[in-house]
Amino acid sequence: MELAHLSCVERIVDKRKNKKGKTEYLVRWKGYDSEDDTWEPEQHLVNFVLICNTFGGNIQIMQ
Repeated sequence: MELAHLSCVERIVDKRKNKKGKTEYLVRWKGYDSEDDTWEPEQHLVNFVLICNTFGGNIQIMQ
C-alpha cells in the first residue's frame, strides 16, 4: 500500500468529548501552524502514533 501523504503528530494541544461521548484530540501536525490543527478521534491517533514511531517521528503530549 502506498501512502500519498503522511503527517506526523507534533503534539496534542487539547482533548474533548464529542456529541456521542467519544474522545477527540486537537492535533498539532509536525511542520504546520496552529491554524492547521484538527480534531481527531482517538483511533486515528493510535494509527498515527504507530506509523510515526515506526518511521522515527516524535510525539509530544501537552498536559
